[in-house]
Amino acid sequence: SLEPSATLAAAGVAHGAMLELAYADGVSAGDADAPALGVPAAGSSIRRPRARKLDDLVAESAANSIVLDTPPDPACRFVSVDEESCAAFLRVCRNDGFSRPRAAFLYGRVVASGRTRRGVEVAAVHEVPLGADALTLAEPPAECARARALAAHLGLRRVGWMLARLACAQKLTAAEVCMAAKLQAKEGAEGAEAASCFVTLLATPRRTKPKARALNGGGGGGGGDELGVEAYQPTPACAALIASGKLRPARAAGG
Repeated sequence: SLEPSATLAAAGVAHGAMLELAYADGVSAGDADAPALGVPAAGSSIRRPRARKLDDLVAESAANSIVLDTPPDPACRFVSVDEESCAAFLRVCRNDGFSRPRAAFLYGRVVASGRTRRGVEVAAVHEVPLGADALTLAEPPAECARARALAAHLGLRRVGWMLARLACAQKLTAAEVCMAAKLQAKEGAEGAEAASCFVTLLATPRRTKPKARALNGGGGGGGGDELGVEAYQPTPACAALIASGKLRPARAAGG
């Protein structure tokens, strides 16, 4: 045997020389009785893997494929918010300059308008802290239990949640969509009606453009800040994908 640092010339191997390879089990490559490469020896328990068929590929593709159909009409067709109920919460966000995201649960009633239109009326807001990663709601059990009991005494139930933050490129981030779907699924344990009409409200500050100057030379109104509130609701397909773990936020690079 050669030392790892030895050269082939030291072993007498030159260009064009024939080499015989030896296997670890003692069977040389030149032995006529040696099994062919990749073929198990006689009496061996090793079996060649079964060749994959077209049906196997089709079944695997069907199991891993996701088909999104046209989403149905939302179960919650409208949201009515009592301004006084959320004034204090939004005032805190304004005074803080939306320096950090804030979240609150919405309590109200599921109401009907006409024969098929259903929506929610928000009558109370209960702020809860966000987790350290701002991707989960840190619900204090005792405090949330008291809020639910007080709301039930007033004939109210939890009908959604509100997120207040600065605007970004997406209306809702992937993490926020997942949070909305998980909160909706959790509320489903309280009743199907509450889960179907569970809504997500996003409050963001907006900078308004100054009005055009009047043609007669009169001064136009200047720009200012206003608050925009939009309502969202995950589709059943989105909620099912998140519940099964097939849809989740992407990890950041290096995470």
